[in-house]
Amino acid sequence: MSKMGETNYILKLAGWYPSRVDEYNGDFIQRHAASISLYEKVIVLFLVKDQTLRGGHSEVRRSERGNLVEYIVYYGAGGPLEKMRSLVRYLLLGLKMVRQIRKEHGAPALMHVSVVWKAGLLALLLKKKYGWKYIVTEHWSGYMEKDPEGLHTQGALVQWLYKMVYQSADLIVPVSAEIGRQILRWFPGLPMEVVYNVVDTDLFNYNQTPSEIEPPASGVWRLIHVSSMGHHPKNIEGILRVLQRLTAERDDVEITLVGPYPPAVRQTLADSGLLDRKVLLTGEVSYAEVARFLHGAHLLFLFSRYENQPCVLLEALCCGLPVIATWVGGIPEIVDDSNGILVGSEQEDQLLQAFVNALDHYSQYDRPAIAAAATQKFSYAVIGEQFARIYRRYLSQP
Repeated sequence: MSKMGETNYILKLAGWYPSRVDEYNGDFIQRHAASISLYEKVIVLFLVKDQTLRGGHSEVRRSERGNLVEYIVYYGAGGPLEKMRSLVRYLLLGLKMVRQIRKEHGAPALMHVSVVWKAGLLALLLKKKYGWKYIVTEHWSGYMEKDPEGLHTQGALVQWLYKMVYQSADLIVPVSAEIGRQILRWFPGLPMEVVYNVVDTDLFNYNQTPSEIEPPASGVWRLIHVSSMGHHPKNIEGILRVLQRLTAERDDVEITLVGPYPPAVRQTLADSGLLDRKVLLTGEVSYAEVARFLHGAHLLFLFSRYENQPCVLLEALCCGLPVIATWVGGIPEIVDDSNGILVGSEQEDQLLQAFVNALDHYSQYDRPAIAAAATQKFSYAVIGEQFARIYRRYLSQP
């Protein structure tokens, strides 16, 4: 039961969330909701367009686990002006679902938007209709100029709608200070408080002894990269060039690339002779399997052109892995000399040297201490309590 009262709860309006349309899209928002449910009752509402449904049709899936209730609504949309029709359908269905949720559970104590588009628009309408307060958590890197699909590429109407959502919010809660600065660059003067992404430390934790990891029992350092391996943000082509140089210089490394990969990645590795000899491609794996791969590695590396706060970086730290990553977005807020090395974006020589330095001086990393420090920042209990404090503070205001 919620600690706020018999009928009060947090209504979490999610812009991204796992569904049958995409099993992993927005799973970090689902973990945020799970962490909050340790302290408060949370009802999640997520509406997603499903191309398998005809226009005008919709389906609702409801699930409940302890203090967390999820409503996932699938709707069809199509025909002329498809984008506009989809947005209108989304908002109408959202209002309908909120009426149903209100009938079953009473009015929410507070709304919590995760990702502004389109969930923020629904919150804006509900605030105008019922006077309900809302806060906004944002994860999107699209406020950064380097993002080729960012807010700067959207039309004036979309940018104005973002402005309306932000200016009507009671608090902005970005997952990094840097993304907060980028949002303020667009919309100055907003009240703001940072709460990081969350890690399931039941899965991602330190479970090895020093004898198992240093020096490597097999004589081989196991390096790991986890991402969707998209061309632009993750700079996978730059990674492949550096891995060819690294494996040419050292015979004591093996690399695992975890996640879905385009055919060009496999072809490049095959042409270089590294595929299945020095570099393993796993394809898309489950969240639990990511943890298993991290537990078997010595070092995580990313080489992103731009980022907000990649969850896998936090997960690796909770496993006690030192990390190599680029000095972009919110990454410098969580990586320092005690737990990794930062390199410049697209600086391939720096990445190569970082590999060499990290492996040659691996004993400088205290893996149990890295895991303990990360767990104290990113666990469900810690992040959920931070949100609970924010809720109570804003609920106490008239």
